[in-house]
Amino acid sequence: MGRDSISPLVSANSVKRARHAYFAILTYHRITDDIDHCDFYDLPWHRFQRQMALLSAWASLSPLIELNFDDGTSDHLRVGELLFKERFQAKFFIVTDWIGRPGFLTRPQLRALLGFGHTLGSHTVTHARLTTLTDAPLRAELDRSKKLLEDLTGSPVTAFAAPGGYLNHRVTQIAYDCGYNTVRSMDWGYNNSFIPRRALKTVPIFSSTTDKKFEQILLGEAKFTNFHLKQLAKKMLGEDFYIRLRNRVGSWSRLP
Repeated sequence: MGRDSISPLVSANSVKRARHAYFAILTYHRITDDIDHCDFYDLPWHRFQRQMALLSAWASLSPLIELNFDDGTSDHLRVGELLFKERFQAKFFIVTDWIGRPGFLTRPQLRALLGFGHTLGSHTVTHARLTTLTDAPLRAELDRSKKLLEDLTGSPVTAFAAPGGYLNHRVTQIAYDCGYNTVRSMDWGYNNSFIPRRALKTVPIFSSTTDKKFEQILLGEAKFTNFHLKQLAKKMLGEDFYIRLRNRVGSWSRLP
């Protein structure tokens, strides 16, 4: 993947300072060869390969990096194979009602991911907007998805990621009650040892993430101005209107 051509954009001293300050969760969605129809969540395959080469080149210097992949799309099996070859392990967050549907992972493919050394997490049963649910259906989304994945794989499932990042204290507490010990949000940022394992931030990776930006992310030097603009837009426009607007102009906004 052309590692010899990769040169760090910052000094080794900067890396040394960064490695003790944070850990980063990089969150991906679909990795695709269809570059003409990329949504803001999608990443072209060749760009993903390049990022994994950068990560490999920096492995001995970088702080803790966790790789997450949301939704369980069928391309994630190919992703899992590449990561296995690169000796990386990742968490794949699965929407259980989507298992086996066209474009999504099948049950044997989920077991294959485990065979590559990866782990599975819950992304709910239906990809519901959890903050809008009352307690009973919310608990069902979290509990049923956990049990189905555990029955399917024979492995414990203790990680949960809220679809769309719709998370509040009630959702987090019910997830904890259901047996999850980590909850990942979609708040952009880095984590440190003082952040509870039930309120983890993430660094989402988009088709607009350049090599320079990716290296800044690895070093803990990335800025998240777009996230703060997104939160302001939600507050001013209202969440429902914001979502409709985002879907209409997603390639322009680059905001999840």
